[in-house]
Amino acid sequence: MRAFYVGPAQPIEPDKANRILIPPDLRTEIGLERDVYLLGMGDMFQIYDTAIYRQRISDEAKRRFSEIFGEVASKL
Repeated sequence: MRAFYVGPAQPIEPDKANRILIPPDLRTEIGLERDVYLLGMGDMFQIYDTAIYRQRISDEAKRRFSEIFGEVASKL
């Protein structure tokens, strides 16, 4: 699983204005369009296209709700 997320990682140096340019091949590979989410993790961060991130969070929330509901229902 780690290879899936870390595999496309690339070191990128900021320009003089401290901006980073995501290489076109990486933008295509991870589906970046225009608006993005940055998730900080120590000295690294993950970047997601906004629509993809929102869908992922929605799917995770539904999965967790189903797990919790199943646990509660089994105790009734």
